[in-house]
Amino acid sequence: MERGLITFFKVTECGFYRYKGGQSEFVEGGLVPTLEAVSTWLSGREVENTIPWDANKSPLRTQVFCKSIHHDVKTGDYLFVLWKKYADDSGSVNGILPRSKVGDTGKDSHKIKTQYENQNLILGEPMYYWFIPSANLVASIKFPKSLCDSTSVFDYIKRCMDLRIPHARKKESERVAFNQYANKDILVKNVSYSSADGSYSLRFKFNGELKELSINDAGLLELSKKITHLVVRETISTNVEVDKHPAFHLYDKVFGKTDKTINREKQVEIVTEQFLSVDELSEIIKTYNDEIEPDSAWNNIGFKSDGVEGQTKWFNSYVERKHINVDESSKKESYYPADVLLSVILGQRSSLIDFKVEVDSAVSSSG
Repeated sequence: MERGLITFFKVTECGFYRYKGGQSEFVEGGLVPTLEAVSTWLSGREVENTIPWDANKSPLRTQVFCKSIHHDVKTGDYLFVLWKKYADDSGSVNGILPRSKVGDTGKDSHKIKTQYENQNLILGEPMYYWFIPSANLVASIKFPKSLCDSTSVFDYIKRCMDLRIPHARKKESERVAFNQYANKDILVKNVSYSSADGSYSLRFKFNGELKELSINDAGLLELSKKITHLVVRETISTNVEVDKHPAFHLYDKVFGKTDKTINREKQVEIVTEQFLSVDELSEIIKTYNDEIEPDSAWNNIGFKSDGVEGQTKWFNSYVERKHINVDESSKKESYYPADVLLSVILGQRSSLIDFKVEVDSAVSSSG
């Protein structure tokens, strides 16, 4: 079995926006029609033709292709298997011998040819992305032999919409500009859209931000089963008698004090073995929210899930990591097909997204 770690991103923008009063304002579109349009354009296309921009005109841009897509009609979820190329422009990859010496003058590097049955291979690694329109989320799935590059994925979807997918109100213009990184003039394409009544311009946008799963988002049933010990850090006040200490006689004379005690604070950490029910854990989280200051340097509540010697996971920084386990025999040589991976996900979907979800209907729906 291979373990795939899942990282969630909240979709913050998806669709057509206008700039009004210095602000970006959603007008139409959404995650559902965007994914429908992109998957329709990709369906049945040869992989080399799934890169949405002209690679020859943009040689420095990360090349991303699509290898597999699957859509579950019941949930509305999509699984995209994208392929991030890492070969150089010459069509070959260079390798060096691991046992060669630093400064060797002999032949210690070799080119790995990228041809198979008269076809040029697109050398790279897969990227797995799960789109969940009903929850306004996108999730990356990271296996030991895969990549995650959410910036490139968001950009890929946007460029599919702008450069490849027809739109009745799309406007395109081109200009030549000097690119300092490529050290040459390149063709720059500008894409905009007009509103339904033609009175203003629109831009297509697709962006997201990392969604951290805090202790308040955690699936309480599953979490309660894991906890073996509860850890509480607290600052307590103590009064120390200084009556007989000669140093304080001078202090009293200078400041006119007569109090023979001083207040001190002591930081304590208490670890107790606990097996909590869902209700008990819920009550502890409520206490944490009510009693612990967010910026407290010491006071905190945490838990251990693998015995008293295990690592403490603190409530104020706890990020729950979701994961799936996939049978490696279902892998197609170097990647998992989209239908296989989505089938595994759907089998445990409710537990994977059992956290609090805030859905922006304008972004997630058809608008």
